[in-house]
Amino acid sequence: MKRRILITAGGTATAWHMSNIVREYFGNCIELHVCDINPRELVAASINSDKFHRVPYITDKNYKPFMLHLLETEKIEIIIPLIDWDLFEFCSDNDELKKLKVISTGPERRTAQYLANKEMMFQFLTEYDIPTPVLVHNADVCENSKYIIKPKIGCGSKGMGVLSGAEIKNNPIDEEGYLIQELCRGEEITAEVFHSNDRLEVFQRVRIKTKEGVCTKAKYADVPEIREYIEKLVSFIPMPLAFCVQFMKCNGIWSVIDCNLRIGAGTALATTYGFQLVRAFFANLIGETVEDAWFKADSNIKAVVRVYRELAMR
Repeated sequence: MKRRILITAGGTATAWHMSNIVREYFGNCIELHVCDINPRELVAASINSDKFHRVPYITDKNYKPFMLHLLETEKIEIIIPLIDWDLFEFCSDNDELKKLKVISTGPERRTAQYLANKEMMFQFLTEYDIPTPVLVHNADVCENSKYIIKPKIGCGSKGMGVLSGAEIKNNPIDEEGYLIQELCRGEEITAEVFHSNDRLEVFQRVRIKTKEGVCTKAKYADVPEIREYIEKLVSFIPMPLAFCVQFMKCNGIWSVIDCNLRIGAGTALATTYGFQLVRAFFANLIGETVEDAWFKADSNIKAVVRVYRELAMR
């Protein structure tokens, strides 16, 4: 009997990568459902799916009822939320999902509240002695310094910008929706994480080049402190099966700048290196053995780069 699994946000690069892994390794044991706001012919991952569902916009008041009805009528067993709102709404301890006997790969609600809200993430990480850049208020910025501006709610780099203190003084940031953070410099490292019970596998990649917040060129890294911080994190708060954490140096110390409570768009680069996080993720979900060999990076690879592929949608 195939397991019925639904991936949300089917138009994302993450959904495309995950659907390819399902098609390559799990076609005989997973019935893959993909949903998106766009029609099927505009969603690349739909060509790998057994069923495609067009859904309302996430801001539509009918979105949640539609999704719950979809889960029930299609007898979905596992939902994989890939966008910020879904991480909150379809968290792993959602009572409505429990009634439908649907498992979510999202985080617990309290984890999402702490780590998807960047202001709360700063407070949480500081409390547990995990380095993270300091937050600054409009009144405290220095005109000659530069700062990172981020939406308070959300995962990843969407909406992020860099402003000078002078620019902020002239046009103060809306501190209800955004925060001001001290600027980090140098390399940015993303840690891809597989976390199941006592098993913790971590792969680090330097983000050499990004486009719209997504890594397009990467090379392997191995920073012991980063692994130590991940170990601390998973010991203090329940984390999902697969997630990624971004680090940069702040005042000479590797610091957490963001935490994505899901598989990221750049995870495909780690897969190419040999760290098969997505394969392990699906194997774990359906009760298959997760092999140690899937987490061995190829040391002969100098870098991994992303290119684009044209698809004829019929």
